Amino acid sequence: MKRYLFQVLFICAISMTMALLYNQTLHPPLQLFTATAVDPTRTTNAISASPIIAIDEIDADTLQQLLSHDEVVLLDARPEADFAEDRIPGARSLPVGRFAERFATVMGSIPTDRTIVVYCSESSCQDSTILAEKLIARGYLSVMVFKGGMVAWREIRNAPRFEEDH
Repeated sequence: MKRYLFQVLFICAISMTMALLYNQTLHPPLQLFTATAVDPTRTTNAISASPIIAIDEIDADTLQQLLSHDEVVLLDARPEADFAEDRIPGARSLPVGRFAERFATVMGSIPTDRTIVVYCSESSCQDSTILAEKLIARGYLSVMVFKGGMVAWREIRNAPRFEEDH
């Protein structure tokens, strides 16, 4: 009986090892484990409807800190027309409604360990949260939502409006 139990455990261990190795060959690999670092400059809240995913929310001050150090990729989850009208300088457009068709173009060269900040129009807008969840599902490890979006960017920080690059 002990011999059979040992054989079953050995087969299970080999199977798990092979499955984990195979997962690493996928592009992007399935995110099986999550690790979150504690950063005292962030305000963390579980804003996801999913009980498993906790997405960090940041305020305007934290966003400006991140932007001043070029530590972040900034994504605008709003429709392209809104993005064209006004946006946070340096942001890339990845509308949540066009995620499937635009993901590879917008995110193709960005490593999955890079910090991503997503925003939309205002604090009641859920597009940024939905986009953040989609990015996490694609294997991005550090995804945050800028709470308040464009409204907070304009009002709280009295930030400049976007001007077309020359």
